[in-house]
Amino acid sequence: MNILTRKNYKIKIILFIAFIGVTTIIYSLLQKHDKISTFNTGQAEITIIDLNNSSEIDYLLFIGLFLLMLSLLLFLMKHFAQSDNVVAEKNNLTQRESEILTLIKKGYSNKEISNELFISVNTVKTHINNIFKKEKVAKRDNLIQNKTENNRD
Repeated sequence: MNILTRKNYKIKIILFIAFIGVTTIIYSLLQKHDKISTFNTGQAEITIIDLNNSSEIDYLLFIGLFLLMLSLLLFLMKHFAQSDNVVAEKNNLTQRESEILTLIKKGYSNKEISNELFISVNTVKTHINNIFKKEKVAKRDNLIQNKTENNRD
Protein backbone atom coordinates (compact mmCIF):
# COMPACT_ATOMS: atom_id res chain seq x y z
CA MET A 1 0.00 0.00 0.00
CA ASN A 2 1.42 3.37 -1.02
CA ILE A 3 1.61 5.84 1.87
CA LEU A 4 1.18 8.81 -0.46
CA THR A 5 -2.33 8.03 -1.68
CA ARG A 6 -5.01 10.58 -2.46
CA LYS A 7 -6.40 10.22 1.06
CA ASN A 8 -3.08 11.29 2.54
CA TYR A 9 -2.82 14.67 0.79
CA LYS A 10 -2.21 16.32 4.17
CA ILE A 11 0.90 14.23 4.73
CA LYS A 12 2.12 15.25 1.27
CA ILE A 13 1.75 18.90 2.22
CA ILE A 14 3.55 18.33 5.53
CA LEU A 15 6.41 16.52 3.79
CA PHE A 16 6.65 19.29 1.20
CA ILE A 17 6.86 21.97 3.91
CA ALA A 18 9.53 19.95 5.73
CA PHE A 19 11.49 19.51 2.47
CA ILE A 20 11.38 23.25 1.74
CA GLY A 21 12.48 23.95 5.33
CA VAL A 22 15.44 21.56 5.17
CA THR A 23 16.42 22.85 1.73
CA THR A 24 16.34 26.44 2.97
CA ILE A 25 18.47 25.55 6.00
CA ILE A 26 21.04 23.74 3.86
CA TYR A 27 21.14 26.60 1.34
CA SER A 28 21.62 29.11 4.16
CA LEU A 29 24.49 27.13 5.65
CA LEU A 30 26.16 26.64 2.27
CA GLN A 31 25.94 30.36 1.53
CA LYS A 32 28.07 31.15 4.57
CA HIS A 33 31.01 29.33 2.97
CA ASP A 34 30.72 31.42 -0.21
CA LYS A 35 31.42 34.57 1.79
CA ILE A 36 35.05 33.53 2.42
CA SER A 37 37.53 34.02 -0.43
CA THR A 38 41.25 33.25 -0.43
CA PHE A 39 43.78 34.73 -2.85
CA ASN A 40 47.45 33.91 -3.19
CA THR A 41 49.57 36.82 -4.47
CA GLY A 42 52.80 34.85 -4.48
CA GLN A 43 54.19 36.72 -1.48
CA ALA A 44 51.18 36.40 0.81
CA GLU A 45 47.87 34.64 1.07
CA ILE A 46 44.93 37.00 1.50
CA THR A 47 41.64 35.87 3.01
CA ILE A 48 38.60 38.08 2.48
CA ILE A 49 35.43 37.59 4.49
CA ASP A 50 32.41 39.33 3.01
CA LEU A 51 30.18 40.42 5.88
CA ASN A 52 27.64 42.23 3.70
CA ASN A 53 24.16 40.69 3.56
CA SER A 54 24.92 38.30 6.44
CA SER A 55 21.48 39.12 7.86
CA GLU A 56 19.96 37.73 4.65
CA ILE A 57 21.51 34.36 5.43
CA ASP A 58 20.23 34.50 9.00
CA TYR A 59 16.72 35.19 7.69
CA LEU A 60 16.96 32.17 5.40
CA LEU A 61 18.08 30.02 8.33
CA PHE A 62 15.20 31.33 10.44
CA ILE A 63 12.67 30.69 7.65
CA GLY A 64 13.99 27.15 7.19
CA LEU A 65 13.73 26.40 10.90
CA PHE A 66 10.25 27.92 11.00
CA LEU A 67 9.07 25.74 8.11
CA LEU A 68 10.57 22.65 9.72
CA MET A 69 8.82 23.38 13.02
CA LEU A 70 5.56 24.12 11.20
CA SER A 71 5.69 20.76 9.47
CA LEU A 72 6.33 19.04 12.80
CA LEU A 73 3.37 20.84 14.38
CA LEU A 74 1.09 19.91 11.46
CA PHE A 75 2.21 16.30 11.67
CA LEU A 76 1.44 16.14 15.40
CA MET A 77 -1.97 17.74 14.86
CA LYS A 78 -2.75 15.20 12.13
CA HIS A 79 -1.57 12.35 14.33
CA PHE A 80 -3.77 13.35 17.27
CA ALA A 81 -6.76 13.93 14.98
CA GLN A 82 -6.30 10.40 13.67
CA SER A 83 -6.41 8.96 17.19
CA ASP A 84 -9.99 10.24 17.55
CA ASN A 85 -10.89 8.72 14.20
CA VAL A 86 -9.45 5.33 15.21
CA VAL A 87 -11.95 5.12 18.08
CA ALA A 88 -14.74 6.11 15.69
CA GLU A 89 -13.70 3.51 13.12
CA LYS A 90 -13.90 0.76 15.74
CA ASN A 91 -17.56 1.65 16.22
CA ASN A 92 -18.30 1.96 12.49
CA LEU A 93 -18.97 5.70 12.60
CA THR A 94 -18.89 7.65 9.38
CA GLN A 95 -16.38 10.47 8.90
CA ARG A 96 -19.07 13.10 9.58
CA GLU A 97 -20.30 11.25 12.67
CA SER A 98 -16.72 11.10 13.88
CA GLU A 99 -16.34 14.87 13.39
CA ILE A 100 -19.58 15.51 15.27
CA LEU A 101 -18.56 13.14 18.06
CA THR A 102 -15.27 15.03 18.46
CA LEU A 103 -17.16 18.33 18.73
CA ILE A 104 -19.61 16.81 21.24
CA LYS A 105 -16.66 15.70 23.38
CA LYS A 106 -15.39 19.30 23.26
CA GLY A 107 -18.76 20.47 24.63
CA TYR A 108 -20.25 22.04 21.48
CA SER A 109 -24.02 22.50 21.29
CA ASN A 110 -26.00 21.38 18.24
CA LYS A 111 -26.10 24.97 16.94
CA GLU A 112 -22.32 25.38 17.41
CA ILE A 113 -21.70 22.08 15.61
CA SER A 114 -23.91 23.18 12.70
CA ASN A 115 -22.01 26.47 12.45
CA GLU A 116 -18.64 24.72 12.66
CA LEU A 117 -19.42 22.11 9.99
CA PHE A 118 -21.68 24.31 7.81
CA ILE A 119 -24.65 21.97 8.04
CA SER A 120 -28.18 22.47 9.38
CA VAL A 121 -29.15 21.81 12.98
CA ASN A 122 -31.55 19.09 11.78
CA THR A 123 -28.66 17.33 10.02
CA VAL A 124 -26.63 17.52 13.22
CA LYS A 125 -29.52 15.98 15.15
CA THR A 126 -29.79 13.16 12.60
CA HIS A 127 -26.09 12.39 12.90
CA ILE A 128 -26.27 12.49 16.70
CA ASN A 129 -29.22 10.06 16.67
CA ASN A 130 -27.21 7.73 14.42
CA ILE A 131 -24.28 7.95 16.84
CA PHE A 132 -26.63 7.19 19.76
CA LYS A 133 -27.92 4.07 17.97
CA LYS A 134 -24.43 2.82 17.12
CA GLU A 135 -23.15 3.48 20.63
CA LYS A 136 -26.35 2.19 22.26
CA VAL A 137 -26.86 5.25 24.45
CA ALA A 138 -29.84 7.54 24.94
CA LYS A 139 -28.28 10.80 26.14
CA ARG A 140 -25.36 13.01 25.20
CA ASP A 141 -23.96 12.68 28.74
CA ASN A 142 -23.93 8.87 28.43
CA LEU A 143 -22.16 9.18 25.09
CA ILE A 144 -19.42 11.36 26.57
CA GLN A 145 -19.02 8.99 29.54
CA ASN A 146 -18.93 6.00 27.20
CA LYS A 147 -16.22 7.59 25.06
CA THR A 148 -14.18 8.62 28.10
CA GLU A 149 -14.27 5.05 29.44
CA ASN A 150 -13.28 3.65 26.02
CA ASN A 151 -10.29 6.03 25.82
CA ARG A 152 -9.00 4.78 29.19
CA ASP A 153 -8.94 1.14 28.07
